[in-house]
Amino acid sequence: MPISDPDILRNQTQELENLLSTVKYSNLQQPYGVTIDDILEILSFQYQTPGSSRTWNDDLIRQAVSTLQDQSRYQNTGSLIIVNRKADIGRSQDRDDQVGAVLPPHNRNAPYNINPNYPALLMTRNIGSQDKGWYEVPFWIPVIRFPDGNYAFSVNES
Repeated sequence: MPISDPDILRNQTQELENLLSTVKYSNLQQPYGVTIDDILEILSFQYQTPGSSRTWNDDLIRQAVSTLQDQSRYQNTGSLIIVNRKADIGRSQDRDDQVGAVLPPHNRNAPYNINPNYPALLMTRNIGSQDKGWYEVPFWIPVIRFPDGNYAFSVNES
């Protein structure tokens, strides 16, 4: 569950909007070449609602991306895609403690023509509509795509 509570978010949305500005990244759904350092800077924010657990864990995602930084085959190279700046995504219909689909179903494997050999960070800004279960405050949702090949990690939080 992404952080949407304004008391927890504070000014994170504004800081991310400065970092992901339309001046720097004007085109939606277009891959921009960035460094893994850039990806880690964007991931340095807290995205997971405290106390929730599921497929996203801020610290573990950052650690996994950091390991790519040290591997010469990735050459500190990645992609950044601003998927949407005005998404109106609600909570999952199946589970209230999850967000609905962030990426369209036809764009999940190697979305938006990214190079599948490098990591990619896809960022979606949700407008946070109250009728979708949020607080009327926008917030960003990250999706990380790891490179094709033998790269994988698993988590046992028990």
